[in-house]
Amino acid sequence: MAELSSRPKYRRAMNLIGLLAGFGLGQGSLFAVQTWLLATGEIAYMGRFAIINTMILLAYQAIDLGGLVILARHVATEDHAGRDIPTLFWSFSAVRIIIALALTMMGLIWLAVNPTSFDSNYTAMAIPGLILLALSPGGILDGHNMSGWTGATWALPFVASAIALPLGLEMSSRGAGMLLGGALSLGAILAVAVQYGLLRRQGLTVPYRRPKAVVMREGGHEALLYLVGWLPGQLFFRGQVGIAAALLGPNAAALFIYAKQIIMIATRFLVFARRVEYPDLVKQLAERQHLLRKVISIQKISLSMGVLGMVSFAIFGLLMNLAFPLKMHGAGIVIATFSPIILTTSVYATFMQACYAVNRTHTSAWASIVVNVIGLGLLFALVPFIGMTGLALAEGICHTVGIILLIFALRRA
Repeated sequence: MAELSSRPKYRRAMNLIGLLAGFGLGQGSLFAVQTWLLATGEIAYMGRFAIINTMILLAYQAIDLGGLVILARHVATEDHAGRDIPTLFWSFSAVRIIIALALTMMGLIWLAVNPTSFDSNYTAMAIPGLILLALSPGGILDGHNMSGWTGATWALPFVASAIALPLGLEMSSRGAGMLLGGALSLGAILAVAVQYGLLRRQGLTVPYRRPKAVVMREGGHEALLYLVGWLPGQLFFRGQVGIAAALLGPNAAALFIYAKQIIMIATRFLVFARRVEYPDLVKQLAERQHLLRKVISIQKISLSMGVLGMVSFAIFGLLMNLAFPLKMHGAGIVIATFSPIILTTSVYATFMQACYAVNRTHTSAWASIVVNVIGLGLLFALVPFIGMTGLALAEGICHTVGIILLIFALRRA
């Protein structure tokens, strides 16, 4: 495969711009529409969409099986290891397709049992996008320092959802679910198509190779370890949504999701900064010396941005509450409450990525399980007594415990 650039700093800057632009266009457009729904009193409709959307997006992200990290790492080191990347990609994709088909069967069974509900129709119409995402070459692009383009393509499902969301207001539950699920699916299909177009344009096509059972097993094992580390945090967020809805009510759950989307603006910026640096991080940590010092040095910009993001969004939330105390239903206070999570997430994710870079996926997986089990217990203990603040406090404690465990693991690497 071709070398793409002799100007790594320029490439990293362009990748960061692409990731930020894709996030701003995608998440920004959907956030703008949800803000309009909140301001016009459609909080129940917004909440119904937001809850199922977060669940389906979990499946969309999970079906990648960590390809953005695993495939990127193999591509970034292929010159040294001599790996056959096309065989790896198609074997890895075969595993993803098997899982996608299993999820498809579950979605269709749900539709058959409950054919008129918003949620089941949304899920059924989102299935085609899920299947196509199993063939996403995003990890190949990332490994060749084209993460900006990968991130930009991910704007498409969100833009499609943002366009469709106001149109579902006057529809039946079934019709609105079909419309919004179909829009998400269409955006995902377009995203994968554009990714393949980018590969072809750069001369980085991955010619079809028959999947090999041994590579599928190896890739599946690596993906399982990645998911064990990644999935608990995602399930923790969905657990927060479920507990907020059950204990505080659906409107509180909608406010929580809305506030977390704003907080995720900051955390996504930091994810993009780390993602751009990931191929270089893998190479820098190849020599297992002074790991903690190297990690902090390479990621110092994203760590500093975490501090800035925490302060900025706390001020933003308080100002929002002062300006719109009634119209925004207290969303500003919720945003300010969750602003420290920007910093704790930044530090925790930095050391988590370092474990991936040195192929200590199993370590990060066990750490993630431990901290999120603790977090779920804290949610049940805190939310009934201190409400929304309990959601934020439990998450912050989770991250702190995780940071300590990962630092200890890296010291022993």
